[in-house]
Amino acid sequence: MEATANAAKLPVGNPSPAKLAATIVNALLGTLGTILVMLIIYAGFIWMTAAGDEQKISKAKKLLGSAIVGLAIVLAAYAIASFTISNLQKGAGTSNGGSGGVSCTTPEPDPNLCNGEFGWDCVNGVWECT
Repeated sequence: MEATANAAKLPVGNPSPAKLAATIVNALLGTLGTILVMLIIYAGFIWMTAAGDEQKISKAKKLLGSAIVGLAIVLAAYAIASFTISNLQKGAGTSNGGSGGVSCTTPEPDPNLCNGEFGWDCVNGVWECT
């Protein structure tokens, strides 16, 4: 499995909970978005083939309106989820090598320099004792 993941340039190993949640949310919202775009196309097809039948036109308009509202909701949910997950990753101290944060370029300092009880976190490119 690792060879396949490496060949596809996918991450290997145990993902962080935030990355796992982001992957699940992206897959779910991507699937919903695809379904809604297909509904928009279907509504357009119904409208185009209605041949003046008011009942079919009304059905197509309702379906089109609902699909557009659904697509707007999915896009808003994606924006909110993306913003939230990126800020959770920054706040959790995972900005070292993560997306959106400034990574620390120096190795992690000796734990004994941090009173031995706490660890170090990379915060905006600087190691801080936590």
